[in-house]
Amino acid sequence: MLTPYRKQAKLIRNKLRSASLLDRVEVWNTHQAQGREWDWVLFSASDTDRLEGNDPWFSDSSNPIGKALLNTTISRTKQHLRIFLDATYWKQRRVRSILTELAGDHT
Repeated sequence: MLTPYRKQAKLIRNKLRSASLLDRVEVWNTHQAQGREWDWVLFSASDTDRLEGNDPWFSDSSNPIGKALLNTTISRTKQHLRIFLDATYWKQRRVRSILTELAGDHT
């Protein structure tokens, strides 16, 4: 599982550990995953502007940093990529990005 944020990766690892599932899933932030590849990648795009100061940054391909992070995430995947996101938020976002397009395609 990949996520844009170090603290989010830590939180997910802790939740999986408490559910005795951590031995089945590796959890990294995308920066830590550089140079690695997996058959399956689950990407958690958690940032929305619903929390104050939490505008999309690393998962917004309309900015160069977000575009680079998404490219790194996608390129870690050998076969299957699953993206977990707030589809309602991304669908109604005016700035077009990869995630707005994906959210719009899957209702």
